[in-house]
Amino acid sequence: EILKGPASVLYGAVEPGGIINFITKPTLYTPRYGATIRYGSYDYKQASIDISGPLNAKKTIRYRLNGMYEDADKFRKPQNSKRYDITPVIDIDLGRKTTLNIDADIFRDKRTQDPGVLHINNEVIDNGFKTFLGEPWAYGKFTNNSVGFQLTHRFNQNWSFRSSARQYFTHEDRLYFQMKTPQKDSTITRRLAHWDAKINYTNVLEELNGSFKTGFIQHKVIAGLEYGWLTNRRKVKGNMYTPISYVHPEYSEKPVDFEMEQSTDLRITQRTYAIYLQDQVSFSAQWKLLLGARADWVNDKQDNYIKDKKTDENNFAISPRVGLVYLPMPDLSLYATYSQSFVPQSGQTKDGEAFDPITSKQWEAGVKKSFFNDRLSTSLAFYTLSKTNLPTIDPEDEEYKILIGKQTSKGIELSVNGEITPSWSVAFNYAYTHAEVTKTNDETYPVGTQLANISPSQFNLWTSYLIRKGPVKGLSFGGGWYFQGKSYGNMAHTIDLDAYHLVDCFVAYKRSFYKISANLKNVFNQEYYTGSQGNYLLFPGSARMLMVMLAVNF
Repeated sequence: EILKGPASVLYGAVEPGGIINFITKPTLYTPRYGATIRYGSYDYKQASIDISGPLNAKKTIRYRLNGMYEDADKFRKPQNSKRYDITPVIDIDLGRKTTLNIDADIFRDKRTQDPGVLHINNEVIDNGFKTFLGEPWAYGKFTNNSVGFQLTHRFNQNWSFRSSARQYFTHEDRLYFQMKTPQKDSTITRRLAHWDAKINYTNVLEELNGSFKTGFIQHKVIAGLEYGWLTNRRKVKGNMYTPISYVHPEYSEKPVDFEMEQSTDLRITQRTYAIYLQDQVSFSAQWKLLLGARADWVNDKQDNYIKDKKTDENNFAISPRVGLVYLPMPDLSLYATYSQSFVPQSGQTKDGEAFDPITSKQWEAGVKKSFFNDRLSTSLAFYTLSKTNLPTIDPEDEEYKILIGKQTSKGIELSVNGEITPSWSVAFNYAYTHAEVTKTNDETYPVGTQLANISPSQFNLWTSYLIRKGPVKGLSFGGGWYFQGKSYGNMAHTIDLDAYHLVDCFVAYKRSFYKISANLKNVFNQEYYTGSQGNYLLFPGSARMLMVMLAVNF
């Protein structure tokens, strides 16, 4: 689920603009067995299972297992990706009011490394959208294993407690190319590099939830303690490699003994301690007040073995959050919020200086209205969001980053989501954003510089219709349109990203135990670019793709 607005009190040290919250599927009391297969353009293949049910007669022990395997080529040949994900879950009822949840996640992703699309003098090279300038043997491997538990106890209908802990093991292993400088002979120089990062992270959370009254005032309280411990061992090495023609690229065999010079050798250890408290106060059915605060203590130690330099920094911050809601009618609400956030970040500048934490402030005000007995919801929001110490590419060396003093975004968001009729669904969103540097630490990016890869205007519309009666009951169809306006591809404003439109559509047929569907993405095969890297590379969007699916459930 996507949560917009301030959430640092409830979801840790995160930025106030919003977060993506991943929710593990719960176990089921009734047995369920499901499988899905997908096949699509560019030899895309995916198979997944979803099975759940009780493990004993009293149903006090339940399981759920989700698994997925995917193998796909890309329209920018010769590229391939393979990945799989296995997520087992066990729920144990320790009593009528106590439940223990244990779950794990095993994820692997390996894909051909794509350096991007080459452009020279702000023009994409001929046939550049499909021209691959890497090597088939260059790769990116991502491994993420995690295991954790959550113990929930309900004291009564008003008070509950949860205790959770999770351990993450992440390994990033990438053999990749960095494109350097186009040459007069229609080649581009390249650097071959190897990135190796092993990241371990432990998170422990203890939280109390409750509701009570003081006179006529209703309170909903959340209070908690959080502890985190992160270690990051990062090594990067590389060297210049054979140039490649960007007119008629010819690929080489993987080198056996290729000497690389170490450029990064870091060990980062970060410990975080936090306490938080939030009270949602209801003075009446019309007036609600939200008050919250989070205090973070962070110790950051970094050993730079290349520069033989050590840093040891301690940071402390209190992040308040306040919100006021007025409901003149049950289906209409007016609100205003203010929040701050504090996000530690790992890494160093080229000079070996540790990055300071990102601090943010956000003001937001808006109105929400529902229609058709709450089937359709609409919202209009105005916001100002400023971030300090946000990293961006170092203009003197693209392998490193520098910190911009302060960046501020101001904008408007309008959304409509829900059902116009029980069969007709619609989702509409429009956003206007003005983002610029408002305080600078580097003369390269003066105050007033517009931020990279942020379009002033974004718009999307999606609608679908479901036939609920008659001989084709269960048939649904729909489509959508997405628009993104022009933007700059870098902070120096030497790269322009054109506006683009995308159209998608689908048709599906669902019965009691199966569903078949076909999705067509980028119907008109629009050539578009989502961002840039360095001075000469663009990130290409996906070409037209057809996907068919068969899902069965018992």
